[in-house]
Amino acid sequence: METRKNKKTDNDKVLSPRQVEWCATFDLIQDIIMLLDSDNIVVNANLATVKFLNLPLNEIIGKSCYKLMHSSDKPIDNCPIEKAKKTKRHERSELYLKERNIWIVASVDPLFDPNGKMIGGIHIIRDVTERVKTQAELRERELELRRLYNANLRSEEEKQKILFNIPELVVYQDLKNKILWANESTARAFSKTVEQLIGSTCYKIFHNKEYPCEGCPVVKAVRTGNPEEMEMSSPDGRSWIIKGIPMRDDKGNIEDILEIAIDITDRKKMEMEMEEHRDHLQMLVWGKTQELMESQRRLIDSEKLAALGKLAGSIAHEIRNPLAVMQNAIYYLMDSKSSKDTATIREYLAIIKRNIGISDKIITNVLNFAKQKKVDLIRSSINKTIDEALSKISIPKEIKIEKCYAADSEISHDVSLTEEVFHNLILNSMQAIRKEGLLKISTFKDGECTKITIEDNGEGITKADLPRIFEPLFSKKETGVGFGMSIVKDIVDKHGWEIGIESTEGKGTTVTIMIPGQCAG
Repeated sequence: METRKNKKTDNDKVLSPRQVEWCATFDLIQDIIMLLDSDNIVVNANLATVKFLNLPLNEIIGKSCYKLMHSSDKPIDNCPIEKAKKTKRHERSELYLKERNIWIVASVDPLFDPNGKMIGGIHIIRDVTERVKTQAELRERELELRRLYNANLRSEEEKQKILFNIPELVVYQDLKNKILWANESTARAFSKTVEQLIGSTCYKIFHNKEYPCEGCPVVKAVRTGNPEEMEMSSPDGRSWIIKGIPMRDDKGNIEDILEIAIDITDRKKMEMEMEEHRDHLQMLVWGKTQELMESQRRLIDSEKLAALGKLAGSIAHEIRNPLAVMQNAIYYLMDSKSSKDTATIREYLAIIKRNIGISDKIITNVLNFAKQKKVDLIRSSINKTIDEALSKISIPKEIKIEKCYAADSEISHDVSLTEEVFHNLILNSMQAIRKEGLLKISTFKDGECTKITIEDNGEGITKADLPRIFEPLFSKKETGVGFGMSIVKDIVDKHGWEIGIESTEGKGTTVTIMIPGQCAG
């Protein structure tokens, strides 16, 4: 069995002293505890979870709780996590795990970020099989007593013998709760003889009261005509499951009441001790979780500052180049010898204008990346959107454009944002083609999906660079801040589409956009 002590996972390698302390507390809890993200994915689990699932921790983290606990590909019915997402409060459910033949109580306490958004939950699972078995035994004993009551036995003596040997407390009483008969187990439980019980009342014997207890299942059974059950405590500190069963005559009228009681004191005491222990440790876990969330927030803030520093450096570098060119041009224009040469003046003014455009484009890209894009969907031809993007690009004569469009290409999309996607992708493909080349754009139906591919036979992307292609600030170009592909990914994600890139260095690149559930042809 793999534990935190005998094997380190990738997560353990970066544990801070605070996290080590948190894990030690976490693993003391006997209940199964999993920390989940907002998608029900396990981000951490305690030792009890590792033992229960018989899996190493690194095979638990990253999987969904419903896959691990129920072998399901989606949340099960009555899932407390899904309920907590809706109610934003503690939820619990009693569930049966068929594969393990056990009953569990599963609860979830939601976790929220500083803005009140639910970001996950503490999922606690407890085995309650013994309690459920006790209740099942009580129901089984009830059926047995009913059969006995109605049975045509050979003698009253035989009936008495069976009842006296039943370990549960069995009390037969009239409709006013006066005891008519009780078995030996009942007498022993209260240090009395059977004769001393007869004529008394159940509430006097069990609770030393002169009137029925509030919510008494025996009184309730008389009123409703149905078996009733309740968990109760007696003055001596013992706990009981008590059931009242109406007994009817041949005409169906209730004539007497049968009371069955099972002593659950030991089980209840153990449950209370475990509950107190669990609550205490859960508070510790909750506290440590909040501390870790605060540490994570500070880490994210520092990462944001680092990213901002990297962004500022990249922008400064990119803008400094055109500024230097413009500075040289202005210096030349201010030179008295060159100021009389009209052709030269025009040439340097063109240089200044061109570099102002470059600077403006860099600033526009930064603003576009930072801006929250709202998707305004309309149903329109995706072919037309691609053509619109093509029309705004100056295509070198050495590059051949081949279009293979589906006949019916209407889909729901934000035309302006999608045009920006194709503009960036087509521009990247053209820049990858150093000399003569082919750029092929296709739209077609693949099952229930629409697919759009942009293929080029350019220089391709290296295996090392391919995983980073959508990262902000990542660029291999001589000019550019590196926002183009990250903007593409952001727009595609906001539409609920998928994008993938296949590339072979020296042979070319294919970009595929998959649009689920819409037909292009």
